Amino acid sequence: MLKAYLKLIADTSIRGDAREESYYSILEGLLTEYSGSVGKKGIHVTVLPKKTEAGNPDFRIWDGKQRNLKCRWRDLNSHMVAHNGF
Repeated sequence: MLKAYLKLIADTSIRGDAREESYYSILEGLLTEYSGSVGKKGIHVTVLPKKTEAGNPDFRIWDGKQRNLKCRWRDLNSHMVAHNGF
């Protein structure tokens, strides 16, 4: 799963014309695939959700109840790199 994610990131980067938002769909796919692989059903990933009291998040990860995570792409990516040795 992570190898496929990193390959997509690398392929997008190699083209040389990508902006930060160009990577969002790749991360959305990883988050969706990961949630399914760990048995989390009903997880919804919203790319560029509406503004909240906390600012303008890049993603909203929601379980259909009240728990959700709002985060920036670079924070998620940095966390994955730090914890997976990439």
